[in-house]
Amino acid sequence: MKFDPTKKLTIVCYNDITLGNPNGDPDNDGYPRMLPDNRNYINNSCLIRKFRNFAAFNGSPILLVAESGIDTMLENSYKAIGVSKEPDSNQKTQLTNSFKDKFVDVRLFGAMLSTSSKPANNVKTPVSVQIAKSLDPVNIVDIAITACYGRKDSAASGGRNQNIGKKHVVEYALYKYTVEYCPQQGLKANTTSEDLKLLIEMLQWSFDCDRSASRDIRVQKIFAFEHTDTKVQTQVLEDLIKVECNLSENEEFPTSIKNYKIDINPEDVPEGIDLTIF
Repeated sequence: MKFDPTKKLTIVCYNDITLGNPNGDPDNDGYPRMLPDNRNYINNSCLIRKFRNFAAFNGSPILLVAESGIDTMLENSYKAIGVSKEPDSNQKTQLTNSFKDKFVDVRLFGAMLSTSSKPANNVKTPVSVQIAKSLDPVNIVDIAITACYGRKDSAASGGRNQNIGKKHVVEYALYKYTVEYCPQQGLKANTTSEDLKLLIEMLQWSFDCDRSASRDIRVQKIFAFEHTDTKVQTQVLEDLIKVECNLSENEEFPTSIKNYKIDINPEDVPEGIDLTIF
């Protein structure tokens, strides 16, 4: 399926997790990030980092590599084109354009390049990613952890050698988040149809590259709306997707995807909007 980079694209995603912590809060000892209404959420920067990593894992060059230094990268990039002092506007444009040509994450997610001592021009993001929020309140489970080994052997520690800790996991959550491609910014960033194809693959497969025992995020459904001959507001398209949650008499919280039904009636999709379901 090819998407036209001159057309707006609205993508609504549904992912879930069972007994896991998709995005712990470093300000709260790694506890799952919670909203006041007891719903769990995944920060959008966390999602974009996974998308960038997926592109890199699959051989697509990216600019913002994890744990890299943007200032050092910009300084080295200027050296590569023969600029050793403060760059002028033409040199900034030259470097920025080279980044657009080379790096898929710049063409999709933009880049903040103006903060360095040797800045380039910022690239506004063509693709915006919302925070993923659970559709319903969640149950947090505290799991005690006992290890059979420690930092010192049992003789040196004076007896039994067991470390006791705790991890916090979401029993079950179904998340929804929306991704939007803006063609006006995409044309400025040189976004291509191949980039948009890769974007869909990111939404489908990025979480497989990041899976762990406590972070097993699974993709349930993706609805991609391409605005071919008309423009429809995002909330109107989101409301076309009907999500039903059915709990048994003994369930206080959803415990699996079987509690949910996610569906859309294709006849409700406005004329001029092409729907693809993944």
